Amino acid sequence: MKECKGIVSRKAKRAQTNGEAPLGWPPILGLATLAENSFQSLRLQHLQALNIFSLDRKYRYLAFTEAHQTAAQTKFNYIVELGRNMLDFFSSRAERREMKKYFDRVLLGEQVTIEKECPQKTKGSWREIRCFPLYAAEKEIIGLTAFTLDIEQRKQIESATRINSDHLQAVIENIPELIMEVDRSGRLLFVNHVLKGYRLEDALGRDVCTWVQPEYHALVREKLERAYRTGKPQEYEIYASGENNQLRWYLTRATPVKKKGKVEVVVLISVDITEKKKMLDDLLQAKQSIENMNATLQKAFEYEQIASRTDTLTGIYNRRYFFEFSEYLISSSQRYRHPISAILMDIDGFKQINDTFGHLTGDDILIRVAELMRGEMRASDVLARYGGDEFIVLVPNTSLVDIRNLIERIRRKIERFTFQVRGARIKITISAGVASLRPGVDTPTKLVHEADRALYLAKENGRNRVSYPSP
Repeated sequence: MKECKGIVSRKAKRAQTNGEAPLGWPPILGLATLAENSFQSLRLQHLQALNIFSLDRKYRYLAFTEAHQTAAQTKFNYIVELGRNMLDFFSSRAERREMKKYFDRVLLGEQVTIEKECPQKTKGSWREIRCFPLYAAEKEIIGLTAFTLDIEQRKQIESATRINSDHLQAVIENIPELIMEVDRSGRLLFVNHVLKGYRLEDALGRDVCTWVQPEYHALVREKLERAYRTGKPQEYEIYASGENNQLRWYLTRATPVKKKGKVEVVVLISVDITEKKKMLDDLLQAKQSIENMNATLQKAFEYEQIASRTDTLTGIYNRRYFFEFSEYLISSSQRYRHPISAILMDIDGFKQINDTFGHLTGDDILIRVAELMRGEMRASDVLARYGGDEFIVLVPNTSLVDIRNLIERIRRKIERFTFQVRGARIKITISAGVASLRPGVDTPTKLVHEADRALYLAKENGRNRVSYPSP
């Protein structure tokens, strides 16, 4: 691709600061990945005629339409692929630097419009590239989305305003866009098409806002005044009367025409964008669908993460996650020489409770016992349901004296508690076995096995007690 010359026109304000929709196309939120081109999904088939692409923060393609892919290949012999760096599109190092500078501004939250004239053999081709930040669900900028528009005809029109009036009139009377020339007060000096309700000669001299909806009058006057004051082109969208007295959306560019350095008139070129607005609405609906899908997937992922490590009945950790987490805690304790102990607890006579009052009552007691245990523990302690009516606790960085105090508090609390379940008043006790990390007992499995031996001794010695294994 040959080196291109370009200019950038900033939007008046970023959408984040004024809450208004930006001119032209909005940023897109998507699920695009390097393995999936979301712009070519069935949901967005109607967008394929538009030249649109998305890049990640490293300027690699996240998604693109067929129109963008085809244009790049047929006009510039460039193969567009997911994951390919878009800056490779430009053969000139200077142009790559220029485009990277524009893209970096977008990645900082700015909305940038770039106008570029790209020579193709003997004929130039003007393109307008509108770049917007691409946000993730949590409002993080993860890349950018760009829309490329063919503005060759508009550039030809603007160029025509700088030639003699006879030639200008011959050109603009044969193009479909509405072209008007106005003075600083907004009076119509020239128009290339008959306007609603007026003969051409009667329309001249009238206020240009005559054909604009009232809510856009202030915007039109502001843009005209700014064009006269700064001498720079202005762009805006309005809702105005069009063909057959129908209200239509128009994208209008106000271009100052200077003579001897002073703005004499402003030429307005209005393009009917009603159909593009409708397509934009479809795009916004697709964006909302993608956001909803993102939220659903996030919730499903979070639920799966919780479900994979949680006991569904009691809400505490399950056995599998206990062993996974224990590997990490025991390794850390060995490295820093901190004590760590396991307490295996069992409800005394739980089978009799199930047989007498039923399994639903037994489930309610398990839930309440888990709550009582959790109330006595620190955030760093790991409480899990080991299986059936057994609970296990891993207590890191705690002396044996403090372990004894903890398990005695739990044992006495449960012994004194009266469980009122489904009309029954039930008293229960627990037995517990304690094991601490030491030589020969240095893995989760060995630690639990040692605690299980101690629990067996507590049961054999009369229950409702705590036992510690002999070395």
